[in-house]
Amino acid sequence: MGSCGRYRSDQRILLVGDGDLSFSHALAKAFERAARGAPRVRYARLQAAAAADEAAASSQQQPHDQGSCAAQNLFVTTLDSEGFLHKFYANAVRHAAELRARGAQVHHNVDARSLESHSAVLSAAPFHCVVFNFPHPG
Repeated sequence: MGSCGRYRSDQRILLVGDGDLSFSHALAKAFERAARGAPRVRYARLQAAAAADEAAASSQQQPHDQGSCAAQNLFVTTLDSEGFLHKFYANAVRHAAELRARGAQVHHNVDARSLESHSAVLSAAPFHCVVFNFPHPG
């Protein structure tokens, strides 16, 4: 089991309002590092650690396991469509692909104000926690 701050990889976590999916991506990578036995990363350093992992992976020093299931309990949503994310957030499509490769469920066009109307959210519930990352105030 991996952990990062308040979150553990054995918890079912719903993430809402993660515009470019960078928080979800960093959380999945932190869970993966913890599963490998790497030192625990504090919440405030989560994205910096993910960036360091990406730099190491791109230089072939430390490849990450794309088939890992470290993120299998993450249910990630965005308000915008995948096309919109691709157009306005350079890393969003790559983050979504890597999250899915790590076992996360990624869904687009999910409005946090009406989660009960999204069948994918309902079928994945209940969740241990819900993380609201600056959702669109509408």
